[in-house]
Amino acid sequence: MPETSDKIHDIVVVGAGPSGMTAALLFASVGFETALVAPAVNQEDGRTTALLQDSVTLFEQIGVWDNLRSFATPLSKMRMIDDTRRLVRAPEVTFDSAELNLEAFGYNLRNKDLNRVLAEAAQEQANLTLFEDLAVSYDFGEESVSVFCQDGAPLKTRLLVAADGRNSQAREAAGIELRRWSYPQVAVVLNLEHDRPHNETSTEFHTPTGPFTLVPLPGRTSSLVCVVTSEQAETIKTMSKDDLALELEHRAHSILGKFGIASSPQSFPLSGLSAKSLVGPRLALIGETAHV
Repeated sequence: MPETSDKIHDIVVVGAGPSGMTAALLFASVGFETALVAPAVNQEDGRTTALLQDSVTLFEQIGVWDNLRSFATPLSKMRMIDDTRRLVRAPEVTFDSAELNLEAFGYNLRNKDLNRVLAEAAQEQANLTLFEDLAVSYDFGEESVSVFCQDGAPLKTRLLVAADGRNSQAREAAGIELRRWSYPQVAVVLNLEHDRPHNETSTEFHTPTGPFTLVPLPGRTSSLVCVVTSEQAETIKTMSKDDLALELEHRAHSILGKFGIASSPQSFPLSGLSAKSLVGPRLALIGETAHV
């Protein structure tokens, strides 16, 4: 391996998902000499992220919320419906953020917009150096960590922040053990168009296989998370757009009118992991590197 340069960064963040970029912007904004190491940012991610108030406060602190706000839809109300088809069912309930003197419980936006705004801010942030490269190995020393990259020169840092996902190489190199588990369910996610307004209301049907949740997006669009069995997920993914729209509208009891499919369905087997320690020698884990 090539030798590292003499420069030692205060912090190197590995991974440029929303967690990694946010952490790098935060560290740099308070004066740490920071580097962000990752392949090109994914600006085509069709999924969405719901940001609760603590996330909004953090984005305000690093100066990106004003740019994100125009892409974000408030989640002003949270509606819960028991759709288990049991003889005795829980009553429908709607929580209103106005009861807590809040504009919204949170905000929903597309990951591609979130990633783009964060990437643009990272390009302009003082004290932040971007390395569009893949970190492939690490050497943890007493005084620093060496980060060896696929194409560029190795880097040295006083603190390594691992945001490289659930299959983190940094976490593995540090020898941090995991607890993993899985569920017999699959989450199907996609975006929908619909005839009726959502009125900034997130609606969650509780079904025999899991939640069926419609989360507001701008205009008459919503993101969907539909938790089903693996067999049902495969059936959903093979449906034509028209058949899928009718099936999902039926599952939603037409509360938002006629559906149209706005993005291709993706499926994710439900599972989780938890690192047995969130820190190691000169290492901190964040995001899905720490817990899923």
